[in-house]
Amino acid sequence: MEIECLLENLKEKNFEEKLSILTKITEISKNTDLNILAEYEIDNILLQIFKDSNTTQRIDLYKILNSLFLLVNDPTIFLEIIKKDFVSNNDSSLYAAMSLYFLMSTYNINYSEFYKLFYQIISPTTIKKDIETVLCFVKTILSTSIPTLKCVQAYIKKLCSLCLLLPTSDTISILHTVYVIMRIHPITLKMCLSESIDYKLLYCLDISFDTFQPYLFEFDILYFSIPPVKKIISIIRNECRKKTKKYEIEFLLNEKCPYCINI
Repeated sequence: MEIECLLENLKEKNFEEKLSILTKITEISKNTDLNILAEYEIDNILLQIFKDSNTTQRIDLYKILNSLFLLVNDPTIFLEIIKKDFVSNNDSSLYAAMSLYFLMSTYNINYSEFYKLFYQIISPTTIKKDIETVLCFVKTILSTSIPTLKCVQAYIKKLCSLCLLLPTSDTISILHTVYVIMRIHPITLKMCLSESIDYKLLYCLDISFDTFQPYLFEFDILYFSIPPVKKIISIIRNECRKKTKKYEIEFLLNEKCPYCINI
């Protein structure tokens, strides 16, 4: 009954008040039967709020949207609106990406271009606006087995290239994220080695999701930065050496192995 009263009050409220009411409804709903929630037709109410909101308002809406998805009968009705925000390259794109990924993961929705499109959203501007959210989300989407090796490498390369354009404090945060990603996908550590140089791309300075020099020459430059940056680079390179040594030993102990094992 309380949820019904709150929903009735939504009609005469401004956006901020609606957002507050929706937040309260998510709290109450934790102790409410899902079958009862289905009767309130929150789908249409929320969809209308979405359509009436501007870009700035949608950012606030996106921040609680994943919780609101649990209250609606069919979260996929928001898919096209979210996709549109995701590719619009405006301030709400980052947050739309997070809701889109939630739908993909929770409701088994296939969106093959997601990783490539989100890669394009990552920029000095988005990093400066909300570095913690960007880096946390990057770690989340790369922590599964879904992205290909090339995809993970592309993100690592993009993040490292941004280090050359951003303040030192941001560089340190980014490098910590790169280290975490490399530990999740140890094979990417070979990007630290000169053996990973693609000589066809030796003079290619531009990078994209599909085309980039895998060797992290950015580390060679960043190594001469301040001590905290140098320390992280050293840690990553040492991790690479340890992995290389480990696989070399495994190779020597495995007489059946017909080829050299590389990380």
